[in-house]
Amino acid sequence: GWLQALDLSTGKRLWGTNILEFSKAGIPEWGLSGSPLVISNRVIVSAGGRDGRSLLMWHLDSGRLLASGGSSSAEYSSPYLTELAGVPQILQFNHREISSHDSVTAQVLWNRPFGVQFPLVANPVWVSSNRVFLSAGYGVGAELLEISKAPSGALEVRSVWTSKRLKAKFSNPVFRDGFIYGLDDGILACLDAKDGSQRWKEGRHGHGQGLLIGELYLLMAENGELVLLHPTPEGPGELARLKVFSDKTWNPIALAGDLLLVRNDREAACYRLPVR
Repeated sequence: GWLQALDLSTGKRLWGTNILEFSKAGIPEWGLSGSPLVISNRVIVSAGGRDGRSLLMWHLDSGRLLASGGSSSAEYSSPYLTELAGVPQILQFNHREISSHDSVTAQVLWNRPFGVQFPLVANPVWVSSNRVFLSAGYGVGAELLEISKAPSGALEVRSVWTSKRLKAKFSNPVFRDGFIYGLDDGILACLDAKDGSQRWKEGRHGHGQGLLIGELYLLMAENGELVLLHPTPEGPGELARLKVFSDKTWNPIALAGDLLLVRNDREAACYRLPVR
């Protein structure tokens, strides 16, 4: 549960706090896996504490608590900054629900049931100025929500469609040009964001991780293969494939400039990508 700020050049610890002790939350069965979210001078984490300590905001430089909100147990995804219905907000999955928090005060703007008793891992995905896509594995499936602002200023939420055709267990789906791409229990699938209809489903990649880079989709398969695709509504459009690891690989991949960083629980690698 330790959240720590380190000096980038020296590695010196600047400040730290144990968010589980602070929020009086128990340790989740699979530990804490969500990444901190940095917005300007704020560091936001999902702690899962009760009594208004589900989402915590700390000052980036000093480690001072700035705000907190919500009282729901944490899940395994990360806080997600977006803007819906003209309102900047932070979305986070909690146990059996999704909640939205004010991006400055951390207070709950809206929440809605989602999921069952099993973990929620994949992040929500922004689809339009007032729509967000949710997905989970373990038989849950997907749902598209529409958020609107009432005359009172309160945010209202309605379900546009639900589908069992994209069950994202670990990896985050991606959205591009009206279509959603993601691993449906390990098989790459494409959904039309308008109505949830499935355009195609092919290619077994296991519970890997993907990253959208412009029009290209980098997919690290569970078996350690790195796959480059140009997905469209007509098909996955595989361009290249490289065997990187020989062991099970569930970790997200990261891109810094032209450097691609990949890892699993045994080893890590860095590749320099061609720039066009």
